[in-house]
Amino acid sequence: IEDATIDEVSVRIYSPLNLSQDKNKYLPAISFYHRGAFYMGSVETHHPITRRLAIQTGFIVISVEYRLASEHPFPAGVDDWDSAGGNLAAVIAMQLANNANSVNVPRIQVLIYLVVQFFDFMLPSYLTSILNIFDFGRASAALEYYLNKTITNDVLINNHTSIEQKKKYHQFVDWSLILNKYQQIYKEPITDNINDDPKVIENTKQYYFQIYHHY
Repeated sequence: IEDATIDEVSVRIYSPLNLSQDKNKYLPAISFYHRGAFYMGSVETHHPITRRLAIQTGFIVISVEYRLASEHPFPAGVDDWDSAGGNLAAVIAMQLANNANSVNVPRIQVLIYLVVQFFDFMLPSYLTSILNIFDFGRASAALEYYLNKTITNDVLINNHTSIEQKKKYHQFVDWSLILNKYQQIYKEPITDNINDDPKVIENTKQYYFQIYHHY
């Protein structure tokens, strides 16, 4: 186990005890991004997980100490490179895949209950799953830390997007695209919300759409 720095980003590297000294022999490597709603957690808090991952796979594991909000709001974590970690892992993998200069592109992504989008907070996964561990107050706090922006309940009930935006982007976050066997009984909220707030929309659009468009 070695604490190191790669391109000025702190990492913890787990290598097998029987690692070959043959420089021409390469092992698979896992790049791990911890959870924590973009403002909590660390390489140290997830050490038991990454250590076990290295032992069970026999791979090299690189646990990334990405910068956290509120000291380093979006997009600091992405610029460094489960939950918030799953979001960052997906973003980085897609950036590498789309970069013609990338030498090594990830072969596979393992995304653990990742946060995919901040466009629609009224989807079944938010309403029935995230609230089991995150109430609206804590969700608002996490977003405020991450975006360095004051978040109101208007955002959590989708008043941060206009009627036109909802219609335009609904196809990308349509819960009905999920395979039937995984769908829950769910009544979709009315999207034409007459209470959407132009000020909220204007003040937050650059943040939510920048994050969303990474996908």
